[in-house]
Amino acid sequence: MATESGMDRVVSKLSDGVWPPAVLAAVASMPFSFVVRWYVPFLSSLPVFFAGIVVGYAYRQNSKRAIRVGTRMGLVGALPSVWVYVSRFDPVEKIGPGGPLWTVVVEVSPLLGLLVLVTVLSGLMGFMGTLTGVRTKHNRPSTEAT
Repeated sequence: MATESGMDRVVSKLSDGVWPPAVLAAVASMPFSFVVRWYVPFLSSLPVFFAGIVVGYAYRQNSKRAIRVGTRMGLVGALPSVWVYVSRFDPVEKIGPGGPLWTVVVEVSPLLGLLVLVTVLSGLMGFMGTLTGVRTKHNRPSTEAT
């Protein structure tokens, strides 16, 4: 009896066919994220939530797959917010070209923490949107004559 190693399980999880729809949904939400970020910066992951609703509704027959697609879509959908924060950071301007290593660490650590936080929150928004979409019921019209 052959057992699957930990690395084989990771590779099979990453190649389970969930990434293509997740990336497609995230790319579809990105223009809306940029527009929302322009007008209301603190709501920039709202389009990720709505894309998660669409993903959850589309995959509502298979909720485990929907949650995997929605969460990964949220992680990829964080790219516009991450890009905005990184583009505003200029370590050479703040530290100088010959600054000591500890000042580089002190200046970069909060940015990295913020990027991780933004990515996790976007993944959470994708997850919550997907749960909302999965729980949405589609009631078919009655065939009875009224």
